[in-house]
Amino acid sequence: MHWISYYMSLLHSRLVYGLMIAYGILSLFLAARAEHTGVTYTSNGSRNRRSYMVTRALNPDLFRREVGTKWLMGGLWFAAGIFVRGIHQRANRSDPFSEDFAGSIAQRIGGSA
Repeated sequence: MHWISYYMSLLHSRLVYGLMIAYGILSLFLAARAEHTGVTYTSNGSRNRRSYMVTRALNPDLFRREVGTKWLMGGLWFAAGIFVRGIHQRANRSDPFSEDFAGSIAQRIGGSA
């Protein structure tokens, strides 16, 4: 039963970092699109979650702040996904039940695994 929980944890961690990277790429794409079109949407921060259109021509300061926030959040999601992927790969190299285990006897001797 241990191998079932092992593969489920592998699946969950791959799903998590895959979704984080995908969300980061999508956010960066949407920020680039907003920058190109000159139109973005923002909320007023209240509980009703209404979004308002902000254009570069009518309110350049608010537009720059909103698009800058979109660039920052997209980059952070992408970087966090890459970071979690690195942790996942490092854990695979140190787990003796993984195919990527870096501590096998054949590798220590210098032979092929």
